[in-house]
Amino acid sequence: MKATKEIWDNFWDKYKFSTKEDKSIIRQEAHSVRWKKIEKKIVNRHGSFKELDVAEIGSGRGEVSALMAQRGANVTLIDYSEVALGKAKELFNNIGVNANFLKADIRDIPKHLLNSFDVSMSFGLVEHFDYPLRRDMVKLHGDLLKPGGISFIAVPNTWCVPYRFFMKLSKMLGYCSEGFEVPFSRSELKKIAVSAGFGPYEIVGSSLIRDSVYFLFSRYISHLAKWKLIIDTSVFEIPSVFDDYLGYSLVLIGFKGGEIS
Repeated sequence: MKATKEIWDNFWDKYKFSTKEDKSIIRQEAHSVRWKKIEKKIVNRHGSFKELDVAEIGSGRGEVSALMAQRGANVTLIDYSEVALGKAKELFNNIGVNANFLKADIRDIPKHLLNSFDVSMSFGLVEHFDYPLRRDMVKLHGDLLKPGGISFIAVPNTWCVPYRFFMKLSKMLGYCSEGFEVPFSRSELKKIAVSAGFGPYEIVGSSLIRDSVYFLFSRYISHLAKWKLIIDTSVFEIPSVFDDYLGYSLVLIGFKGGEIS
């Protein structure tokens, strides 16, 4: 089943968090192994987040964008779901930061956005497309960048066992509501990075330890609580040598010119 606007509207509609809960979610993200790797790359590349122009495509609530906005970036969230953008506005209001919210279909991105951003990124977008759009969505990240810009494209890892177990059980129990979702291997990400036109690139991963706790325990509890319970898994954000290969979130870091920072 392909993911449609109606499916995503229904998906995002169930997210109803208080100010306290949103602050907790952002704090947990800031503590994550994945965020620390992203933060380090941006600081190495640009010196700081201040006044950077950032675009998150297929943004949903834009939690990583919110972290960048807190650090001084000029953030634009792009999504075709009004419900998703409405939830993003609630999140940004709850944590006291600003952003631009743009309703647009990324399959037909407004031309004036091309070559306009220092950072382009997505978290949980590209896996919902099949070829050739799967490759085109990766290429779009590079098309949005100014020369010297950097992209972060986070996708689920086909070799993350806790995630695959959770997805299989979710489909059996009727939990899965996002439609079409096909995870990536590192080798597919490498091939798609080259075919999409990225020069230098690298691939990093999220904390396997935290991901195991999340998919084998806390996400089931969240489902049972109908997403009304926020479980803090940040204590399990422990880096390991396995993260870049077996962690749930593989992040393709692509550079538009220059060397890997």
